[in-house]
Amino acid sequence: SGGILDFDSNAGCVIDGRRAENVVWQAAPPAGTYLVRVNTTSLCGASAARWNVRAILAGAEIAASQGTSLTGDTRFSKGPGSGVQALTFDVSPP
Repeated sequence: SGGILDFDSNAGCVIDGRRAENVVWQAAPPAGTYLVRVNTTSLCGASAARWNVRAILAGAEIAASQGTSLTGDTRFSKGPGSGVQALTFDVSPP
């Protein structure tokens, strides 16, 4: 029932050139408020990593944000609630 990460770009610091990851739903996502966080596990030796987040629903962009992760963002525990808050958006009932 939740979104699925389609590809983990640069996993294990193997630079794949793709520079994109998508969380997708196989069916319409449930109505509610969604919080999107960017969790930079490693910067792979770089001092910073820029990111862009877009939420697209039914082909239309409903929210967008961009930012930069710094080395300090990689030090904390990983898992639910970790990372930097990128954006929030609402999905209305059908």
